[in-house]
Amino acid sequence: MRIDKVEYLQKMELVYEEAKKVIEEKFSAGGFQDYSCDGIINVDSYNSAKHKIAFVLSESYGKKREETGLSRFNICEGDSTRAARQLGLSNNKIKATRRIAYLAYLMLNNDPQDSKISKYPSTIDDSILIRLQDSLNSIVYLNVKKALRIWTPEKTSKKQSNEEVKTHAEANKEVLKNQLDLSNPEIVIICGNAAYYGLRRGEIVPKLVKNSLTNHSDGRQYLRLYHPSAPGKWSSKYMLGLCELVKKELELNQKSQS
Repeated sequence: MRIDKVEYLQKMELVYEEAKKVIEEKFSAGGFQDYSCDGIINVDSYNSAKHKIAFVLSESYGKKREETGLSRFNICEGDSTRAARQLGLSNNKIKATRRIAYLAYLMLNNDPQDSKISKYPSTIDDSILIRLQDSLNSIVYLNVKKALRIWTPEKTSKKQSNEEVKTHAEANKEVLKNQLDLSNPEIVIICGNAAYYGLRRGEIVPKLVKNSLTNHSDGRQYLRLYHPSAPGKWSSKYMLGLCELVKKELELNQKSQS
């Protein structure tokens, strides 16, 4: 289903107001005062993609909107190159974004021929960045925890506990459901235990086994994975195997609907 860009952004504004209210009422005492940038990264690219895929992670890196210069919802609107870099695609230390972009590239392209990208790249040049950036632009990128803490100089870590992520997911369950409904992905890929158990507490996803596709009553398929930053888990072989699993299932679904 094609997403109407204007309508999507208008409805996401209402979702944002709902999330902001939750943050103010339940988490402001803990220093949470801002909303994490997430949603469809670029509506036009998402509409052009062969398949509609959403990736769900536990939380963002703690950047405030005014620090990133990104839109709340259509993250890459206006300057997709800058936005992709801001999301960490060109930073080798931020493994999660690059691995998600690489997996999206494999899933959204029928026959990747570029030798530079046929295996997960340890280094990234501009030609690879463009390909990964285009793939990143074509997905939904959601955080379970919507709130961002206002950090003070004495804070040494932006990462929160898994229990805190679950608490936020429970409070934000209607917001998360609305975001999935508005973006309407065919498959939802949940990355990491914190995101998965948060969504479970929010009663958003069924019980899932890692690395196995599960059909849900909402008409979507769900895939639970290790977190992209998990040491030793996201090898090229692992990602290629996931790609084949997902593409095969999506192609079967397309044939059954035709």
